[in-house]
Amino acid sequence: MQSFANHFLVAMPSLHDNEFAGTLVYVSEHSVNSGAIGFVVNRPVGRSLKNIFNNLDMGSYNPSWVDYPLFWGGPVSPDRGYVLHRCVSNVEHMLEISNDKDVLAEVAKSKFSNSLLMTVGYSSWNEMQLEEEVRRNDWLIVKANLELVFDIDPVYRHSEALKMLGISSVMNLYEGNDIIV
Repeated sequence: MQSFANHFLVAMPSLHDNEFAGTLVYVSEHSVNSGAIGFVVNRPVGRSLKNIFNNLDMGSYNPSWVDYPLFWGGPVSPDRGYVLHRCVSNVEHMLEISNDKDVLAEVAKSKFSNSLLMTVGYSSWNEMQLEEEVRRNDWLIVKANLELVFDIDPVYRHSEALKMLGISSVMNLYEGNDIIV
């Protein structure tokens, strides 16, 4: 089976009662034998990075970060922060991911860039769990496009990912009360 690493999981409408309803997940790691790790990239938590910098007692930070949103990355380790940014040196991965406080301190002092996303928590699937969810039609899969993560308003990321699959609206996935694929 193909790896879903560097792909998006686009939540299907069938996940309406689930915390993943309407989400777009960037899959950073995936293996049939060990499962998958990903980060929800379209769900701001209503806090800014300034809140995080203040909570971590980072006295100095670039004021440009004041209103930059913090995102919910998933239900695993919601007390830990993760920095996702464009990968410059590794051709195997599109994004580099770190939860090192020193990296966060560097980000805080750095020039503002819309080429990073910070989440609290991450998403994880056990061995073959994600494959089963895909078979159940819980997710659509599309090759990740970093412009979607960094250049599109979070409100529109899910619908834009659907457009990448040729689906103009989530309503096009319904036929009567049934979901079609």
